[in-house]
Amino acid sequence: MEYNPFSPEVQENPYPYYTYLRQHAPVYQIPGLGFWAVSRYDDVLAVLRNPQVFSSTNWISPVLGDLSPFPPNAPPLIELDPPGHTLQRKIINRAFTPRRVALLETHIREVVHTLMERTACATRRKRPEV
Repeated sequence: MEYNPFSPEVQENPYPYYTYLRQHAPVYQIPGLGFWAVSRYDDVLAVLRNPQVFSSTNWISPVLGDLSPFPPNAPPLIELDPPGHTLQRKIINRAFTPRRVALLETHIREVVHTLMERTACATRRKRPEV
Protein backbone atom coordinates (compact mmCIF):
# COMPACT_ATOMS: atom_id res chain seq x y z
CA MET A 1 0.00 0.00 0.00
CA GLU A 2 1.42 3.39 -0.97
CA TYR A 3 0.76 6.26 1.42
CA ASN A 4 0.65 9.89 0.31
CA PRO A 5 -1.10 12.24 2.77
CA PHE A 6 -2.01 14.58 -0.11
CA SER A 7 -3.78 11.97 -2.27
CA PRO A 8 -7.58 12.25 -2.44
CA GLU A 9 -8.01 8.59 -1.46
CA VAL A 10 -6.02 9.05 1.73
CA GLN A 11 -7.72 12.33 2.59
CA GLU A 12 -11.15 10.79 2.08
CA ASN A 13 -10.46 7.94 4.53
CA PRO A 14 -6.96 7.90 6.06
CA TYR A 15 -7.64 5.30 8.77
CA PRO A 16 -6.88 2.13 6.77
CA TYR A 17 -3.61 3.74 5.71
CA TYR A 18 -2.74 4.59 9.31
CA THR A 19 -3.45 1.01 10.37
CA TYR A 20 -1.30 -0.36 7.57
CA LEU A 21 1.57 2.00 8.42
CA ARG A 22 1.48 1.11 12.12
CA GLN A 23 1.48 -2.62 11.35
CA HIS A 24 3.82 -2.83 8.34
CA ALA A 25 5.79 0.40 7.91
CA PRO A 26 5.92 2.41 11.15
CA VAL A 27 8.62 4.66 9.68
CA TYR A 28 7.72 5.27 6.05
CA GLN A 29 9.35 7.56 3.50
CA ILE A 30 6.70 9.26 1.40
CA PRO A 31 7.64 8.54 -2.25
CA GLY A 32 8.73 11.63 -4.14
CA LEU A 33 8.11 14.06 -1.30
CA GLY A 34 11.32 13.76 0.69
CA PHE A 35 9.80 13.37 4.14
CA TRP A 36 8.81 10.56 6.45
CA ALA A 37 5.62 9.41 8.17
CA VAL A 38 6.06 8.03 11.69
CA SER A 39 2.95 6.21 12.84
CA ARG A 40 3.53 4.53 16.22
CA TYR A 41 2.88 6.52 19.38
CA ASP A 42 6.21 5.85 21.10
CA ASP A 43 8.13 6.60 17.89
CA VAL A 44 6.21 9.85 17.39
CA LEU A 45 7.05 10.92 20.95
CA ALA A 46 10.73 10.13 20.38
CA VAL A 47 10.72 12.24 17.21
CA LEU A 48 8.92 15.17 18.83
CA ARG A 49 11.28 15.14 21.81
CA ASN A 50 14.40 15.25 19.66
CA PRO A 51 14.20 18.21 17.23
CA GLN A 52 18.01 18.31 16.94
CA VAL A 53 17.82 15.04 14.98
CA PHE A 54 14.26 15.19 13.62
CA SER A 55 13.77 18.79 12.53
CA SER A 56 10.46 20.16 11.30
CA THR A 57 12.17 23.08 9.58
CA ASN A 58 11.43 23.74 5.93
CA TRP A 59 9.56 20.60 4.92
CA ILE A 60 6.09 21.65 3.80
CA SER A 61 6.86 24.80 1.82
CA PRO A 62 9.10 22.95 -0.69
CA VAL A 63 6.44 20.25 -1.07
CA LEU A 64 3.76 22.86 -1.79
CA GLY A 65 6.08 24.89 -4.02
CA ASP A 66 4.29 27.82 -5.69
CA LEU A 67 1.05 26.73 -4.01
CA SER A 68 2.46 27.51 -0.57
CA PRO A 69 0.34 30.18 1.12
CA PHE A 70 3.14 30.97 3.58
CA PRO A 71 5.43 33.97 3.12
CA PRO A 72 9.09 32.92 3.07
CA ASN A 73 9.99 35.21 5.97
CA ALA A 74 7.19 33.82 8.18
CA PRO A 75 7.30 30.00 8.22
CA PRO A 76 4.17 28.18 9.39
CA LEU A 77 4.06 26.82 12.92
CA ILE A 78 4.38 23.26 11.63
CA GLU A 79 7.83 24.17 10.21
CA LEU A 80 9.24 25.52 13.46
CA ASP A 81 11.39 23.66 15.96
CA PRO A 82 11.74 24.71 19.61
CA PRO A 83 12.24 27.30 20.92
CA GLY A 84 10.54 29.18 18.03
CA HIS A 85 7.67 26.71 17.89
CA THR A 86 7.13 26.91 21.64
CA LEU A 87 7.04 30.72 21.59
CA GLN A 88 4.66 30.93 18.61
CA ARG A 89 2.38 28.26 20.04
CA LYS A 90 2.17 30.11 23.35
CA ILE A 91 1.12 33.30 21.51
CA ILE A 92 -1.37 31.51 19.27
CA ASN A 93 -2.94 29.55 22.14
CA ARG A 94 -4.05 32.82 23.72
CA ALA A 95 -6.38 33.36 20.76
CA PHE A 96 -7.99 29.93 21.15
CA THR A 97 -9.04 29.79 24.77
CA PRO A 98 -12.43 28.13 25.37
CA ARG A 99 -13.89 31.55 26.20
CA ARG A 100 -12.65 33.18 22.98
CA VAL A 101 -13.77 30.26 20.84
CA ALA A 102 -17.22 30.40 22.49
CA LEU A 103 -17.43 34.09 21.58
CA LEU A 104 -16.84 33.16 17.92
CA GLU A 105 -19.48 30.42 17.85
CA THR A 106 -22.36 32.56 16.56
CA HIS A 107 -20.27 34.03 13.76
CA ILE A 108 -18.87 30.63 12.78
CA ARG A 109 -22.38 29.15 12.65
CA GLU A 110 -23.52 32.04 10.40
CA VAL A 111 -20.59 31.53 8.04
CA VAL A 112 -21.17 27.76 7.87
CA HIS A 113 -24.91 28.25 7.30
CA THR A 114 -24.23 30.73 4.47
CA LEU A 115 -21.70 28.40 2.82
CA MET A 116 -24.06 25.44 3.11
CA GLU A 117 -26.88 27.47 1.53
CA ARG A 118 -24.63 28.54 -1.36
CA THR A 119 -23.54 24.94 -1.88
CA ALA A 120 -27.14 23.71 -1.84
CA CYS A 121 -28.17 26.41 -4.36
CA ALA A 122 -25.24 25.57 -6.64
CA THR A 123 -26.07 21.86 -6.42
CA ARG A 124 -29.73 22.49 -7.31
CA ARG A 125 -28.71 24.56 -10.37
CA LYS A 126 -26.43 21.78 -11.62
CA ARG A 127 -28.99 19.00 -11.15
CA PRO A 128 -30.22 17.69 -14.53
CA GLU A 129 -33.89 17.98 -15.44
CA VAL A 130 -35.89 14.78 -15.03
